Amino acid sequence: MYFSLFKDTSRMTIEIIPSEKVILIIQRWCIRKVTTTIPEGLDSFKKELQNTIYRSWNDKCFIKAKGESSDFLKQYPIDEFQIDFRVKWVDFAAHWYVVVRSEPRSYVSWTTKEIFIDPNDANLQQKKGGNNHLQQYPIAHEFGHCIGNVEGVTPMMFMGFTPIRKISHGDEYEEGAYTSKQRMPYVRDTYSIMNIGYQLRKRHFDYLLAELKTMIPDIDFEVSLLL
Repeated sequence: MYFSLFKDTSRMTIEIIPSEKVILIIQRWCIRKVTTTIPEGLDSFKKELQNTIYRSWNDKCFIKAKGESSDFLKQYPIDEFQIDFRVKWVDFAAHWYVVVRSEPRSYVSWTTKEIFIDPNDANLQQKKGGNNHLQQYPIAHEFGHCIGNVEGVTPMMFMGFTPIRKISHGDEYEEGAYTSKQRMPYVRDTYSIMNIGYQLRKRHFDYLLAELKTMIPDIDFEVSLLL
């Protein structure tokens, strides 16, 4: 019998699927505007963005669920869930709106739910301070913001009154004299995907763990394994 717990937020849909031991994160993306040429065509570009995100984020994170008094875990005694991400392209009812333009600096606006990218963001690139062994897919970095790596954000509660901490990390690369105090602990971790690299860190799932906590308050979720 199929059963899942489901939460649709303004920026993502979260589904806990006990039978598959999977926590599925779905985001609906809509192309709002294209103001530059996309050599391979829009449809191919959208597919390339999806595939790059999946290679960077899927099949890598496992979440442990603990709670001795949890009715959910008594009914579904699952020690570990795998996190799986999906990006679905839609024409309406989107979580995120994508603007493709020629400007070299890509970024995400959490407030307006907009993703500003350029046609090369699905290509492997060497960022400032990187080298031949330290490169990044820009869209994978921006996706990290879309799943909650934004300083100061916190999930919306929809059951219970469990206190949720604000996220204290977003971009992690150095900006010289403009580097924020919150960012400084991560500046030297250049291989981090939220810095100029490609590796995931447990902290990159803090927002998702907080969202899960709002869904089942009597369970403590933590990242148990990163591949």
